[in-house]
Amino acid sequence: MNLRELYLKLKLSFSAVTLLIVINVLFFVLSTIIGSFIGSTSALRLLGAEYVPDILRGEYWRLVMPAFLHAGIFHLLLNMWALYHLGGAIETFYGHGKVLVVYVITGFFGSLFSVIASLSQIYFSQGTDGFSISVGSSAAVFGFVGLLIGNKFKKNTFSVSIDNYINTSQLWFFVGVNILFGLGVNFMGSGFAINNFAHIGGFLSGLVLGVILDLINTTYQSKSKSFIEKFLFVFASVLIILSLIGQSVYIFTSIY
Repeated sequence: MNLRELYLKLKLSFSAVTLLIVINVLFFVLSTIIGSFIGSTSALRLLGAEYVPDILRGEYWRLVMPAFLHAGIFHLLLNMWALYHLGGAIETFYGHGKVLVVYVITGFFGSLFSVIASLSQIYFSQGTDGFSISVGSSAAVFGFVGLLIGNKFKKNTFSVSIDNYINTSQLWFFVGVNILFGLGVNFMGSGFAINNFAHIGGFLSGLVLGVILDLINTTYQSKSKSFIEKFLFVFASVLIILSLIGQSVYIFTSIY
């Protein structure tokens, strides 16, 4: 087998969803190991958990890294289950690259919406505390749901319809139930909080991407649409690269 054949074989067998799951699991193992020495909360914060005071100090990678971190094995398994099923459908219709783009961008906007909502709550309540860390890929999972629903609003898709494969009513039900569940859990004050704002931010940004992005079997794509998709790919790539650099420097300076 020559290098070209090996490349083609790897390309055909590659799964973006599997890659994302592996990355999430590796980060969970790493946070668990570090947490055994400094505590789980400190470990998650070290690895880039969303924490508003840190973000306001310029640690903007905390808007991206939370999508790869999880607070506990149940949290991880639940999100990976949802990612596997939703991501698999999206990868089939949109391809590998757009799965990664949607995951990164909706995770980012989920965190951004969460931070804005937290600052608004603090401002209007005139409080100065109440900040806590937030982690999880659920904002991106909601982004995937938003993507599939957003596709329904496209006027001309120039592609095979996904209506026969995707039940929009079930997706809306998923969003509604999870938002209500999050409100209920937060209202009870059990000590475990669900970041509904991140879910909403991820979902809304997913809706927008659903209207913008074309399926892989699209027969016609305008120059403007092609430019937007390329821009989104570059934007997601820059977010990841800069976040990894910022996170690495932060960890190095924190240790040494």
